[in-house]
Amino acid sequence: MVGLNSSKLFCILYKSPDKFPKASVIEEIVNDVVDSALDSDDIEDEIDEEVAKVLTAIAGETAAQLLEVVRKERLKQPAQATEDEE
Repeated sequence: MVGLNSSKLFCILYKSPDKFPKASVIEEIVNDVVDSALDSDDIEDEIDEEVAKVLTAIAGETAAQLLEVVRKERLKQPAQATEDEE
C-alpha cells in the first residue's frame, strides 16, 4: 500500500463497504461507543448539577447586589426628603 494515505483509504472503504466487511463492523463499534459515551445519563446528571450550582451562585450574587441597591436607596430617601422640606 505504498503511496496510499489515510484519506484515500477512507474514501475507498466508504465507496465500497461490501468489499471491506470489517470496516463496517469497526464503524458500528466506534459509533456505538461514541453514542453511549455521549448519551450517558450520568454525564447529563453531572452537567445538570453543575449548571444548577452556577445558576444558584449567580442568583445569590444578584440577590445580594439587589439588596445592596435597595439599602442604598433607602438611605438616600430620608436625606432627599429633608432637602425637599427646606
